[in-house]
Amino acid sequence: AEDGDLVDIVSAETPFYGESGGQAGDGGMIELADGGLIEVHDTLKPRQDLIMHRGKVLKGPIAPDAAATFRVDHERREATRLNHSATHILHAALREFLGAEVHQAGSLVTADRLRFDFTYGSRVEAEQLTAIEDWVNDRIRENAEVRSTEMAFDDAVAAGALAARRMVLPIEAYIDTCSRHNEQPLEAIATALSSEASVGLRIANLKLVPPLTPSTP
Repeated sequence: AEDGDLVDIVSAETPFYGESGGQAGDGGMIELADGGLIEVHDTLKPRQDLIMHRGKVLKGPIAPDAAATFRVDHERREATRLNHSATHILHAALREFLGAEVHQAGSLVTADRLRFDFTYGSRVEAEQLTAIEDWVNDRIRENAEVRSTEMAFDDAVAAGALAARRMVLPIEAYIDTCSRHNEQPLEAIATALSSEASVGLRIANLKLVPPLTPSTP
């Protein structure tokens, strides 16, 4: 590959997060030992055991099997991480105000925005949307701890953790729990602000999440 070429790079190992569970993949740079340089625009996960870096050659040529250093864009990753945790709190707010009839139907989490798709039997009124927004921002200000616990998927769901679908992981699921208290994992699921079976990057405390600001379609 030469300067300006668009390329897909697969490596034996990578620190880059591949797009999964609605969360966008990492961006960054790949620096080859011989001086080659690739700007990674996106990182994809076309199957469970394959991560693919998609980007543009800034300095070629690029040869197969070259030694390389991978540098993640940490500012982009951190912004994406914050929006990921915000989707869990938004989901909890929707169920708090609209009831258990709300079911997640998809999501998109990037560095600059989040979108949460859900099913509900009727229109959500403007007053309800305002109340949901206020509730989310109040929870952010509570500085609740976010903990990620790995446990059997069926055990987590039986304890009350939400799950949009059966996790891709065959046995274990990561449970993101936003809790005001220092309970044990299964106790925290039952009493937390939010508990969801989840993949993706997460934060340590909700105080890091910026206030929720709805966008106009």
